[in-house]
Amino acid sequence: MNESTQIFTQALHTSSSNSTSDLPTQPTLLPSFQSQTQSHTDAAESLDELHHKSTYTFRFCIFIRSITNRKLQLTRERRGLVEIWRDRRDKFDPEPTFPPAEMASVSELQNKLEKIVRSNPELERQAAKGLEETIAALEKTSVSTEAPASVPSVPEDPIGRLGRGFQTFKANHFDKETALFEKLKTGQWPKYMIVACSDSRVDPATILGLQPGEAFMVRNVANLVPAWEKGGYPSVSSALEYAVKHLKVEHIVVIGHRLCGGIKALVTTEEGQGSHDFIENWIEIGQPARAVTKNVCNADSTDDQCKFCEKESVNVSLTNLLTFPWVKEKVIAKKLSLHGGFYDFVEGSFQVWDLDVAITHSQKF
Repeated sequence: MNESTQIFTQALHTSSSNSTSDLPTQPTLLPSFQSQTQSHTDAAESLDELHHKSTYTFRFCIFIRSITNRKLQLTRERRGLVEIWRDRRDKFDPEPTFPPAEMASVSELQNKLEKIVRSNPELERQAAKGLEETIAALEKTSVSTEAPASVPSVPEDPIGRLGRGFQTFKANHFDKETALFEKLKTGQWPKYMIVACSDSRVDPATILGLQPGEAFMVRNVANLVPAWEKGGYPSVSSALEYAVKHLKVEHIVVIGHRLCGGIKALVTTEEGQGSHDFIENWIEIGQPARAVTKNVCNADSTDDQCKFCEKESVNVSLTNLLTFPWVKEKVIAKKLSLHGGFYDFVEGSFQVWDLDVAITHSQKF
């Protein structure tokens, strides 16, 4: 090979190598294109996911809005029914209206009551009792007017009723009148002994407003006191002895009452015709009262005879009290007085009278 040929071959080789190095090769372009393609794919998937989420959110908002609209509609309908019910109630049972001049406010009445109690503190207990009765009556009225007629009444538990009654007593009396009950812990000093009937309608503590510790009580059928005698089971006699000798009561009150079942049996049952084990034998104590009744008003109706005998039997018991030596002794010494009482719950009246014992001294001529 000559020199010119070598120079041409060398130049051609150099030119070929330079041209090849200046052009970009295919492998250097592929990675960049693939990364761009992947980015577009991820963006598209993200847009699809966002579209689905926004679609669900929009549908949920529409669902919540429909529920809210339904609630508003039901509320409007309910208010409409209430207004209709009130209109009908006011139409058929309108609330009573009172002239402003005739009705005092609660605050005015409270101020008046406070002035009265301040001027006379002894009236505080009486005022408190009156307020309790008024509030109880208002509560009963409120319950009776507010209770729906369609709701059936539930029978009250009998023993539970006693428990609730005690709780009321404890709250209104025991917890408030602490001085009284602290004193009663040390003993009792009643001024009265009361003999009354066992009839559930004639509780002496209720009808006479007696406080605990004020009266020593005996209750039996027809409020009878037997004459003095030893033997048997002297229930009334033992209570009488304890009251007079130990408690030193100052007054013994025998209280009869209207419509007494024991006195009716005494008036209407002939001797030996009774069918009970004990009742006829017990009411035999009142036979003197029955004899007087038949003698005075035998032609009257049975009801009139019973009413007369109900009072006369009290006098028989008062007379029998004087057969007890220690009762008679204190009556003569004016340390004990005997009284009769009669409670008529038909007319709402109470009558009381004294047994006048006249003591005369014999004179010798």
